[in-house]
Amino acid sequence: MGRLPPSPCRACGSDRHWDKECPKFSIYLERRKTANLTEAGSDRALDEETVYTKAFDVLMAEYLSAAYIDLAKLESDIQKERNTFPQSSSQSAPETRNVHGRTRIEEVPDVDEDAAHEKLKASVFLIEDASLSEAELRYEALYGDTLSSDRVINTGEEQDKAPNAPPTPQATIKLQKRRVRAEGQSAFGESVLSTIGHIGSRTNAPVDLRIDSCANITLISETYYRALPSPPRIKQGRRAELWQLTNASAAITGFVTLPIFMTTSEGDSIETEAEAYVVPGMAVPILLGEDYQQNYELGVSRNVELGTTIHFGNTGYTVPAQGLHQRNKARRQRQKEKFGKDARTIRAAADYRISAHATKTIGIDGYFEGDAEYVLDKSLIANADESFFAVPNVLFSGANPGVPVSNPTDHPRMVRKGEVIGTITRADEYFDVPRDLKRLEDMLNDTARIATII
Repeated sequence: MGRLPPSPCRACGSDRHWDKECPKFSIYLERRKTANLTEAGSDRALDEETVYTKAFDVLMAEYLSAAYIDLAKLESDIQKERNTFPQSSSQSAPETRNVHGRTRIEEVPDVDEDAAHEKLKASVFLIEDASLSEAELRYEALYGDTLSSDRVINTGEEQDKAPNAPPTPQATIKLQKRRVRAEGQSAFGESVLSTIGHIGSRTNAPVDLRIDSCANITLISETYYRALPSPPRIKQGRRAELWQLTNASAAITGFVTLPIFMTTSEGDSIETEAEAYVVPGMAVPILLGEDYQQNYELGVSRNVELGTTIHFGNTGYTVPAQGLHQRNKARRQRQKEKFGKDARTIRAAADYRISAHATKTIGIDGYFEGDAEYVLDKSLIANADESFFAVPNVLFSGANPGVPVSNPTDHPRMVRKGEVIGTITRADEYFDVPRDLKRLEDMLNDTARIATII
């Protein structure tokens, strides 16, 4: 309060503070109420108590009035300060305070605004080219970068490469062939990839199921479809014209849904479903197109030694596949007339396992005219690891075709069904024929001399 009381505190007896300033004054009042004390029982006289109370109220009013700010006086003092101390420079921070030193005003920098000014700005600008091709758009969507560097204008420091962009090759790696053939013979003996299966029912005759990745839809021959024991009803589908399947363009107007059965490499029977469009005049029974292959996620695994297999996604089921070869005599005759030397190709009739440093006679398939005899020229059959099977010169009959094949390596090897063994020639075209009796006598004498040496 600024002044000492005229009499000691009634709560604690101290003469250093007023009654109402005493921390025990509230306890004092409660005790008075409990004891039913009256004002007459006070330790001060009535007049003294009145003077005491009025003096306390006056001092409290003065104390409270000193806590308020006189705005008029404050503005006058500020104006006097400005006139007495003019600003020396524009860089001085404005500051205002009152005469009592209770209020202070100062300018504080904006942290967010400073951070925005200090933020790094991009120094590379991309200009979109409206002439981007579809391939370039797919590349940008995949890698987040452009195919051509001239589409980026760099106006500052070089930026980091996109994190998912393809790595830049440092050197070219040349891969080695797993199968080596003579020059000009790389495609010799190759044909369409297919497997064996049943269409419609497992009791129906097996057919070649051609896997054709160049056809976007699955196709079935109308002739084969009509020959099925219980062909399903043809449904209407999209109209299209197909070329190169028949002698002329073929119009298709409907499709059928057929079950297809295959036997896996482990001997299990699996069933799939194909939506095949019916094509009149089609030369082959069925072509399994890209739609069927995508529906079942077909993949092909090729191995020079183990052969080719077709797998169905991640199901774990695989079926053996092989190149398709013509089997009937009429087609072989057309092949002979059209391809000449290729018509003399013979292939393994089944899978054969040949032990290390052993020789085995294997069955062969080829174009044989009745019981005629044929000569197989010696050859080497390449393996994947640059080793070879050895095939000698062989004379055999078309009625019982078979040739010996030797495995000179230190490990067992497999000869797969459909693998090319070599080329043959008819014996009467290969060997010399005597023109007269004199020539026949000379040939017999030469043969006898060679026999005595052997």
